[in-house]
Amino acid sequence: MAVHQDASGQGLGFALAWAKGIGGGRAGIIETTFARETETDLFGEQASVVGGVTAIMQAAFETLVEAGYEPHEAYLECVHEVKFVVDLIHKHGLAGMGRHISRTALYGGLTSGGRIAAAVRPVMREILHDIRCGAFARSWMAEHDAGCPRIQARKRQDQVSPLETVGRDLRDMMP
Repeated sequence: MAVHQDASGQGLGFALAWAKGIGGGRAGIIETTFARETETDLFGEQASVVGGVTAIMQAAFETLVEAGYEPHEAYLECVHEVKFVVDLIHKHGLAGMGRHISRTALYGGLTSGGRIAAAVRPVMREILHDIRCGAFARSWMAEHDAGCPRIQARKRQDQVSPLETVGRDLRDMMP
């Protein structure tokens, strides 16, 4: 929650009361600013939740398939299991997740995760810079004004990608 201007001096109290009244306190209330909320939301979507995770899953899937592994196996290991791990993190935190997976998986993540983070951190800094300086907003406005051609192309590409084709097959087999 954020209070940008508070002429009465009671803005924070009103905002807290409003948040509590609509049930926002169940998930926690964090004081922020409009700029910080916007920047962290855009960054999280691009670098982690939507852009980062999906790009890493795609790259991992393609790496295994290019190395001769069956696409269905690659999908299960690089895409399907992500939900299991994310659910563990959501329920138990990163430390708790480590207590609920195999030692082999934990050690592999320990030895490889840092290498992946080191490789992507410079790109993440660029992404944050683009958000803060307005380059992302300008790019998004141009995309929108043009009728979203890159988004439409990506949607068409995703529908026929090997990862999605295999994923659809596997999801259809699962209850």
